[in-house]
Amino acid sequence: MKLLTSEILEILEDGQFQRLTYAGLLAFHQGNAIWGASVGYRAMQAAGWALSHEQLWDRRGLFVVSAHPGPGVRDAIEFVTRCVSRKRFQLLDPHQPAVCNQHMQFRWWVTQHDRTVDVELREGFVPAQFFELVEQVESEQKTPSDSLTLEKVKAELTERLWHEPLTTLFEVTASGTTTVPDRLACTN
Repeated sequence: MKLLTSEILEILEDGQFQRLTYAGLLAFHQGNAIWGASVGYRAMQAAGWALSHEQLWDRRGLFVVSAHPGPGVRDAIEFVTRCVSRKRFQLLDPHQPAVCNQHMQFRWWVTQHDRTVDVELREGFVPAQFFELVEQVESEQKTPSDSLTLEKVKAELTERLWHEPLTTLFEVTASGTTTVPDRLACTN
């Protein structure tokens, strides 16, 4: 598995090899949460890399906990793992609105059988300006230029995701036990 900018993701489906592409994700998503879909896909690439040391990871037996409730992230997780439709997906906080905010984490826990990987987007990757713009766009004082600026920042973040290796984008910690996290404090 290439760790730099590969848009390919490999996974097994009941032992059958699957080669997924970022273009396939975008066709599956068909929405406008491209930044969320992109970061979710890259996070799943990092999880797959960490879970595939002995053999390629398999959708069978996967369980995902997401600290990020956005629709693009959820679509990326479903596209890669099928955990959402198989009811093996959980939000860390199911009551959190699906709108980005400064308290939201870009963090996921992916468990395969008895092994869990904790995947967290590098602190500071998402600039404070992003969250300020989200709050502005959600407020009554928003202007058309606020929305355009936010879309530009999202596009820049998405582009940056593909120019950095997974090893610098994400902190990935593996444990030999099944772990479902308690509520965690926001670090991003």
